[in-house]
Amino acid sequence: MLKLSAIKCGTKPKEFNKLWKSIPGAREVSPGERGGKTMPRLRLKKRGVIDEKYENDWANPWHARKKRDTPDDMVKGLMYNPEGLDAGTIGPHVFRTVQFGLDEPDLMMRYADRIAEVCSGMKPRSLGLAMVAFGRARVVHEKMLSRLSDVIPGRLRFFGPLELSMLCSGLMKLRYYNEKLLRRIADEVPHRLPVLEPSHISQIVYAFSSLGYRDQMLYVDIADDVMRRIQDFKDPIELLQVVKALAKAEV
Repeated sequence: MLKLSAIKCGTKPKEFNKLWKSIPGAREVSPGERGGKTMPRLRLKKRGVIDEKYENDWANPWHARKKRDTPDDMVKGLMYNPEGLDAGTIGPHVFRTVQFGLDEPDLMMRYADRIAEVCSGMKPRSLGLAMVAFGRARVVHEKMLSRLSDVIPGRLRFFGPLELSMLCSGLMKLRYYNEKLLRRIADEVPHRLPVLEPSHISQIVYAFSSLGYRDQMLYVDIADDVMRRIQDFKDPIELLQVVKALAKAEV
């Protein structure tokens, strides 16, 4: 006699009985008995037992919440309270604030004050997101930028290619020129060229050129690397940015 249960078939009692009641010996599932994840859900979906609404609302509620969540729901929490954010969460929150178009001047200034306090504990990804956010919002906060200029040089060795390009892009959009910070980034870039993507290279060299930074060795190293793998530059915009930057630097 077959002994099947919802626990092995990964579905609710009602759907389980609907699917298996025609099998001889299959017992009825008692109310309250929940299924596991052994039986592939794709098979149940093909048989029409699990529909899209069931899959979203019961089996995986995260999908339903992800569709329902809006910026209005999120800002009710911590987005309008930067003083309550720590070093690990303030970077993504300020980025979402700008992304959702909520970058009010007063709110961005509060974010800047908080970042100036906790930036020593921020991870490279949070620092990069914060720089991109303030660059897009065109909000210049001298205290925050001065504090970041002291903190970032000692932590650049932990920055990945994406974080490095986000940092340079933010500095370019803010038009913030700090000789110490740019010199430290310029010393780090040649060692990272083998792992930098074409998009990262174009953003970094274009940022240095736009800020008016003069270092012929940096531009020559970038030009040599671009020539070695010019076939990797699939996007003509990225290659055009590199050419414009090198032309402006007179390389």
